[in-house]
Amino acid sequence: MRTAVRHYAPALLILPGAFAAGFTNGLLGTGGGILLLYLLKSGVSRRTHRTPPAGKDAYAAVILCVLPLSVLSFLYYQDGGMFEKVPGDMLIPCLCGAVPGGILGALLLDRIRVTTAEYLFAALVLFAGFRMLF
Repeated sequence: MRTAVRHYAPALLILPGAFAAGFTNGLLGTGGGILLLYLLKSGVSRRTHRTPPAGKDAYAAVILCVLPLSVLSFLYYQDGGMFEKVPGDMLIPCLCGAVPGGILGALLLDRIRVTTAEYLFAALVLFAGFRMLF
């Protein structure tokens, strides 16, 4: 019994943060990745006695986790008819820009320093938060 608890302890430490990330992503359509990135880089992942993803690997791990969250949110929103309210003339240009932008960003992640990625990420979060409040 003691061995089983020790085996599952890492998952039990990470589970509340991962739940919060999924909840945030489902509720707001964004933000789950921010929470997951913090979770991976925080002391919670270090207390699991496993080496947490560091640097660029943390960003890649977040993308891997956010993809299923986004797919599930998409399916739920589609089932609820929420996409019928989005004008098609707005959706297509967004997708046409976001897909190549995502590919380019993923390719550039291998070519920039980790600190540069962290500063860009922090600046984006601060800018977005400021714009939402003011």
